[in-house]
Formats: sequence, C-alpha cells, structure tokens
Amino acid sequence: KGAGDCKGKSNLLIVLLNSIGVTANPVLVNTRIGNALSHYKPSACHFNHVIIRVEMAGKTYYFDPTMQHQAGDFEHAAHLDLGYGLNLTAAGEDLVKLPRDISRKLFEIRHRFDFREAGKGNGSVTITRKFLAQHADRTRSYIASSEITDVQKDYFERAEEDCGLELLTVKPFTVVKDDANTNLLVTEEQYEITNMDSDDEDDEDDEVFVTTTFHRGFPYPDDKKFQLQISADGELEHYIDVLYPSEIPEEQCSSKASNPYFKYHKEVWSEGKALHFYTRVTPLREVVDHADIGEYESAARQLYRRRYSKFPYQSIAAGSTICVAMAALLLLASLIAAIIAVL
Repeated sequence: KGAGDCKGKSNLLIVLLNSIGVTANPVLVNTRIGNALSHYKPSACHFNHVIIRVEMAGKTYYFDPTMQHQAGDFEHAAHLDLGYGLNLTAAGEDLVKLPRDISRKLFEIRHRFDFREAGKGNGSVTITRKFLAQHADRTRSYIASSEITDVQKDYFERAEEDCGLELLTVKPFTVVKDDANTNLLVTEEQYEITNMDSDDEDDEDDEVFVTTTFHRGFPYPDDKKFQLQISADGELEHYIDVLYPSEIPEEQCSSKASNPYFKYHKEVWSEGKALHFYTRVTPLREVVDHADIGEYESAARQLYRRRYSKFPYQSIAAGSTICVAMAALLLLASLIAAIIAVL
C-alpha cells in the first residue's frame, strides 16, 4: 500500500546490486508497530514499508533506500530502528528481528572552557559535537531541512541550557567535517561567557554546573503497567576541559555503575593548569518489561542524579577538592531523592 516510493527505490537498488554480483532482496517492515509486530497474527496488511537486505562478504546488512541525507558504507551506516522484518525470497522466510547494536558509539560532545585570561574577560566555551551513524544522518537531515539561522539559534539555546550560563556568540554552530565514508559529522561553536561577573557577590556565580544530558534517553515511566521504550540508541560520551590561568590542585577520581539497562562511567582528573571530566553512558536494553519497571526507575534516577559536572569559575583555590565536592553533591541528591520517595 502507499505511494510506492519505497518499493520502487528498493527494487531499483536490488537490481543494481544484483548486477554487480551482490545478493539483495526486499524486506517488509512496519514503521509504526516496530518490535510489537512479532505479537500480531500473520497478515500482509501489517506491513507499510519496504527496505532491503544485503548479503556481502559473509555479512548481512539492512538498508533503507528512501532515507534522506544518509551516509557511510555498510559498516558505518545507520542501524534501522524498525523492530522486525519479513524477507521476501523465493524459498520464503520467517519474521526476523532486524540487527541493531545499541552499544556502539553514536555521539560525542566536548565542552572546552577557557579561563586562562581571566583578568581580561569572563572566559569562553567552545563546544565540539561528533555525530555518528544514525545521529549523523538525523543531524544532517535537520540542517538540510531548516534555515541555518534557526539551527544556530537552537544549538545556542542548548548551549546556554546545558552550561547554565548566559552566552554571546563568537562562532555560531558550524559543520567543520562531514565524512561520507565513515558517516561522521563534526560541528563546532564558540561563545563568550557574559554573566560570570567577578564583581558579583553571589557565591553561586563562582561555580559552573555543566549538564550531561544523556539521562534524557532513559525516561521515567508514566504508567508502570506497560512496557517502557528506552530512547537511547547508542553509546554517548561527554568531555569537559577547563583551562585555568595557574596550576590547580591534583585531582583523580572515578565513578561507575552497571545494571541491566545501562553502563555508566565518569572520571575527573587534573593535569597542570587543566581540569578534565569524562562521562560515558552505554545503553544495554531497548525495552523494559512492566515487571522490571521499578528496578529500572531506580537505576534511571541514579543516572539523573549524576548528570552534573561542577567546577570553580576562573580559578581553583588551594585546598579545594573537586572529587570531594562531586561525591558530596551526589550524596545530597541521593538523600533528597530518598526523602521524596518516603513522602
């Protein structure tokens, strides 16, 4: 059913691939039902889209020829989030789960705060984002289908929200690399910090809280009676580099967590005049059964409480300990969560 765009493009690509000796066949899928398709009784009416299966060099790949602005060879292409598919072959086949590696790296973000010339201004932050596979395709499509000023405004607002700062654009969101073979899209943006005034008496302005937003891929359940879909579809990494004008105290600590739903790792370390943070979150499951919702919710709250990286603005006083402050912040968040749970 439908306009036939997917059938035409899929069949054309299959003919082209077969002509060069590559085995390929059409695959029926449902873009709305996804993983639930396996619970339906067999019927041709359950399918609304056609993709292709490619078998090459002993490996199997699934590819959607209708997707716009996609890139990458088969090893670096997007993994389709379509659940199940029915391969159309002469011999006939059963419904199969389409391969999707949710543990492979899909996104990296780096915040670089520069306070080295603290006496001449409030400092700056440079943000570099690396999008891979389906994240690169989505971002490429978003940029192509939008006014560039709207895209730049969107990422400016994200930067202010994630950094908790008021910023002035020095270099707007810009694509600096787009590798069609490895499907890697790299963007960069730079901002001047405007609200961290050294004359301000408010102690809160002496610290910066940067949010690692990966917890958003692990939503809280609205109703514990049903399954919950985890939207995080790949490994995510966050680097924060803070450059100070003078040597800073030695720091070295790490934190890890692992459960059936994700793996979490965070490190903090100092190096001369620089302070570094590194956070990595790897999803392990796509769907949470209703019987496991309570366990999952507890794990998701742990990730939510670990979302901040906190560090002093412009300079670190002697005796300050970032690792101790980080542990105290996490403990406070845990206590607050426990009190709320009791209430």
